[in-house]
Amino acid sequence: MPRKHDDDDDEDLPPVRKSELTGLDAMFANTSVPVLVLFRCCCGWIAVILSVVALVTCKDETAKKNAMIVLIVAAVIGLLHIVSVIIRLGAAGAGRGGF
Repeated sequence: MPRKHDDDDDEDLPPVRKSELTGLDAMFANTSVPVLVLFRCCCGWIAVILSVVALVTCKDETAKKNAMIVLIVAAVIGLLHIVSVIIRLGAAGAGRGGF
């Protein structure tokens, strides 16, 4: 007994392609996390500004996740900087007899 032909199949339709990512979507979605962390460490505030813009405007979830990672790394680096300044001031003040 031959198989019945199902008219509801999609074989004759062209495949649906995911739209190509452009701009910040492509940059944050297609770049590996270690490279993005190096980007933050080397480019400073430019990386922070681009990450905030990407977080607000990107539609791709991977791009948003990677932009958030760059912002978290920026926050950690900022906190480490503040702690190092406080320690340095404390060490300088301890040498003069007070803090």
